[in-house]
Amino acid sequence: MRRFFCAALMGALGMGVSGQALAEDTEAPADPARYLIMEPNAQVIFITTGGAELRADWTAAATENLWSHMDDQVGTAGYDTVLFDTEAEQDDALEQLLLLYELVAISADSVMPHKGGFRANQEITLGQTASLLAEAYDVDRAIFVDHYSQIESGGVFLTQVMIGTATGYTPPSQNIRATTGTVIDLESGDILERNSVVMGDPRDLNESAGIISRILRDLPLE
Repeated sequence: MRRFFCAALMGALGMGVSGQALAEDTEAPADPARYLIMEPNAQVIFITTGGAELRADWTAAATENLWSHMDDQVGTAGYDTVLFDTEAEQDDALEQLLLLYELVAISADSVMPHKGGFRANQEITLGQTASLLAEAYDVDRAIFVDHYSQIESGGVFLTQVMIGTATGYTPPSQNIRATTGTVIDLESGDILERNSVVMGDPRDLNESAGIISRILRDLPLE
């Protein structure tokens, strides 16, 4: 999964924004698509002098904030939304579909020089199995949100300062913030749009709202 988030970060830095901007005053079409808002796949890593630790409490806060804000902002734009039910029992077919999404997301951000470079591989698809979600939730499309953070401790920062003072070389920061939103057509399983942003701390309510706002600004909805 870390490979996926690194690829997303590269895309946000190298590609910038893309797609047709979704203006704040844009109204939804007369017969808008219904969106399934998937539970975000978030990881918040704490980097200390002793190593890296996945912080479950920070990850849970980031997940809840991103999920809530995506649902709220897509709904405010005039679209019907349904939240993915994390409590419902998942059969093998659905579990395989969610695992397939992870692989598709990784591949979509792969650099493919022979196809045109970064994100030239977005024609890959979840296939007809995506209809499982459409049928279960009576929706047309799904929005996936993936987030990865690395947060340095104060001890790591001081260590970097001391190394810089002693050697003249300051190690690069290990702080990373990357969030990607992906719209999937649940009839075909195709990626309709994908947008990555950097910076922002989803553990904070205001910053989480800002992250989702920036994603949706260049993630056209229909």
